[in-house]
Amino acid sequence: MGRLTRVLFLAGLGLAVYYAFFGGRHSVFEVRTAERDRAVLAAQLDSLEKVNAGLAARVDSLETDPGTLERVAREKYGMVGPGEKIYWLPVADSTEGGGGPRTQ
Repeated sequence: MGRLTRVLFLAGLGLAVYYAFFGGRHSVFEVRTAERDRAVLAAQLDSLEKVNAGLAARVDSLETDPGTLERVAREKYGMVGPGEKIYWLPVADSTEGGGGPRTQ
């Protein structure tokens, strides 16, 4: 009976090792995959937190700094102050032959 016990013990041990590597939701491979996914997500989170901090600083600047707000209003929306005039200059189109220096 000693030999049968040893064979059953080794078979049980083999099944336990197999299950640890390949079976269930908490197998070694599943845990390693989850750790890799976690590392990727942590890097994405760090990147998004930096973007978020930059956007928060921009919002704060627009809310508290009148100069920043004025610059954005002028550049992005073409707004002018009271009594100011805007002069638009035509831009030469290179397809019509006008504009900058010619090369041969």
